[in-house]
Amino acid sequence: MFEGFPPQHPDPLERLGLFFHQRLVLVEANPAIVRLAMSDQLAQAAGGLGAERVAEWKARSADFIRSCLVEAQAAGSLPSGVSTGALCLVVMGSILSIGVAGSLSMGADKTDPAEVWATLKALIRRS
Repeated sequence: MFEGFPPQHPDPLERLGLFFHQRLVLVEANPAIVRLAMSDQLAQAAGGLGAERVAEWKARSADFIRSCLVEAQAAGSLPSGVSTGALCLVVMGSILSIGVAGSLSMGADKTDPAEVWATLKALIRRS
C-alpha cells in the first residue's frame, strides 16, 4: 500500500496527482481493499494491534493529501478561501468512490485515473 510512498515531485499538486494515481492502480488491482479498509471488519479480524495499524494507514494517507494541499495553498496554487480540509475530503472521496464503484461492479465505464485527477486538478488549481 505504501510502496513508492511518498511520491516525489517539487509541485505539491503534481505530487498529490502521483499519489492519486498510485492509489487508483492499487484499488484496480485489489478491488476489495476499499471495502475492507473502510469497514471495521479488517480491524476486528486483526485485533487491537491490527486495528491500530489500519487506523495509521488511513491517517498516513489523509495526512499526505492534506500536507500537499496546505503546501499548494501556501504557494498560491489554490484559489483563496478554499478549505484544504474540504479539498482533502474531495480527494479521498474520489478515490473511495472509484474503488467502491469498481469493487461493486456498478457497470460504470473503466475509470482513467489520469482523467479523474486532471478534472480534480482543474477544479482546485488557481488559474
